[in-house]
Amino acid sequence: MKPYRPLVVLGAVCKFYSRPIRHWAESHGGRGPNFRLGPLTPPGHRLILRSPRLSDASAWRFLRLRDQQSIEPFWVSSTRPWAERHTVDAWVDDLLYMRREARAGRALSLVIEVDGRFAGQLNLDHIDRCAKNAEMGIWLDSECRNLGMATTACNLLLDYVFGTLGLRRVTAPVCVDNRLAAHSAKQFGFRREGTMVSYLDVGGQRKDHDLWAITSEMWAVRSGGGSFPSGQ
Repeated sequence: MKPYRPLVVLGAVCKFYSRPIRHWAESHGGRGPNFRLGPLTPPGHRLILRSPRLSDASAWRFLRLRDQQSIEPFWVSSTRPWAERHTVDAWVDDLLYMRREARAGRALSLVIEVDGRFAGQLNLDHIDRCAKNAEMGIWLDSECRNLGMATTACNLLLDYVFGTLGLRRVTAPVCVDNRLAAHSAKQFGFRREGTMVSYLDVGGQRKDHDLWAITSEMWAVRSGGGSFPSGQ
């Protein structure tokens, strides 16, 4: 099955560039649209993390619709049907939001690119430079699972987060029913700290979530490096 290539993409392009001029100027300046980490080369593959692009809309929509059954039960609930949440217009709106948050230093939203194709997203949200904390979330193309891509992507991001940004703690809330995500969090080096009762409304109902976390000290031990300076 070939990725869906909507005929309305021209309309989305017009919508994107018809925003106020300041949006265009801001979104093409700074680190947001040009950010890149990697590549890393897990066996037989090439992985990079990069800023999202307008041209990612079709691949994003195709994967999210194809993998709906494995993603939606653990994704934040909405009154809109899944298909309506994954249109080209929806990607344009998300893209503008992601770039705005990146420029403000509140978030870092990245595309996972495997062998030159869009394969998921890895987000760092709620970045607090004073407290040196952030929250991480990931979703990955189902065809890339069990290939070590999620672990490779997270290793790449955490090395940047703790080594360059100087953060000290990254958390990841995981629905108690999401065994695959819990297993992945453990593989990433996160430690389960406890259960947050009725933490998020996902898949149409309020559910408990486990809080997983990793600190710069834990990451330094796991990656075989020394501790990062305490002043960072």
